[in-house]
Amino acid sequence: MKYPYPYGGTTGTVAKVREGNSCTLRFVLDDEGDAIPNSAVTAATYSLYDHATHEVINNLHNIDVSASISALGVVTVNLHEDDNIIVGDPDQAEELHVLVFEATANAAPNQLSVREEIGIIVQNLPFYERHTEGGTVYKTVRLMWRTL
Repeated sequence: MKYPYPYGGTTGTVAKVREGNSCTLRFVLDDEGDAIPNSAVTAATYSLYDHATHEVINNLHNIDVSASISALGVVTVNLHEDDNIIVGDPDQAEELHVLVFEATANAAPNQLSVREEIGIIVQNLPFYERHTEGGTVYKTVRLMWRTL
């Protein structure tokens, strides 16, 4: 499946994760190749949504990640099992989610604003059905019958 630019980020890379698994995204916040340390960052947030439906996933909208930026400008975003779910057609092989990262920094001599969209392909595990009861997520094996 091909996905439209810019959802591969500026490098064209798209992360892949299996449905229901956690993943960690790391990238460097920089200004023309010079890393921006956490001390210069005035705000940093991310949002996660489904590309097809534009539905915000797991209430991850404008989540503050300024504390997740290292002194070398490395940004770390941890997505948990419930963040990597299929929200569209449960019979599709995969779906595209988009992590939107936005930051502002005082990178002398300029005030800097960054917006990056990173594509995350969530691979469907079609043999599981998920349902939630009382805040607990259950996985049930879905049997698929074929006539031979």
